[in-house]
Amino acid sequence: MENARDYDKIEAYLKGQLGEAERQAFEAQLAQDEDLAAEVDFLRDVMIASDPKWTAIESTMKDYFAEKKRPSPPEGRGGVWKKFWWLIPVLILGGALYFLRPQRTETIPSAPAQPEVPAKPQPTPPPVPGKPIAKTPAPSKTEVKETPYLALAKDIYKAPKEFTFTRGKEEMPSTDNPIARAHALFQTGKYSQAAEAFQALTSNSIYGYDADWYLLLSYLAQLPEGQANFDSLFNKILVDVDHPFKERALDLQKHLE
Repeated sequence: MENARDYDKIEAYLKGQLGEAERQAFEAQLAQDEDLAAEVDFLRDVMIASDPKWTAIESTMKDYFAEKKRPSPPEGRGGVWKKFWWLIPVLILGGALYFLRPQRTETIPSAPAQPEVPAKPQPTPPPVPGKPIAKTPAPSKTEVKETPYLALAKDIYKAPKEFTFTRGKEEMPSTDNPIARAHALFQTGKYSQAAEAFQALTSNSIYGYDADWYLLLSYLAQLPEGQANFDSLFNKILVDVDHPFKERALDLQKHLE
């Protein structure tokens, strides 16, 4: 497939909503298109991460499609199971939905609380003449200072135009696109979460190189914490002669010297 994917069909396939003929045609396409198969696997992982309930259903669908690809057993004593094998995934799916249903909880009334006996007030000693009464100091507000590394990361960071958000930093944009979500986390100051989001995309065939660079900037923003992760990824980009962000990495190296 080209860049313009039919994501509605991919989503319907992952959720088991395609008809039999349409599903078989799509699986035949997956067998011939490695890029499409990789993207379907990636989107399946995204759906699992974004919706915990999807895990049980997706696992059942995997079993279902694995069973569809197995060769049929020979006729004989197993003939009944060969004829009604399709009942197995249906029963598994039904059991998963049963255990995922909201559980009804009954509140057990607690025993009535015993009335508390008020403590006898203790007399407050009079203050010593000439000695001021100490007051509890108010908690001081500590401000998180911006480190030179964070300032440098923010200065170098340039998000693609389509992933640039103009809203306030306190408001996290709502998006289902994993690369857009990673950029939104960086732009809202959530550098640790941004690093996790970019890390998950480094092996992606489409966003891999971009994810490497923005993951490096996420590590830079958190220095000196996580120095080992930063050094490892920095060296990886510098030694890769084909990496499209090598020149930017060399410029960053000059700033750090």
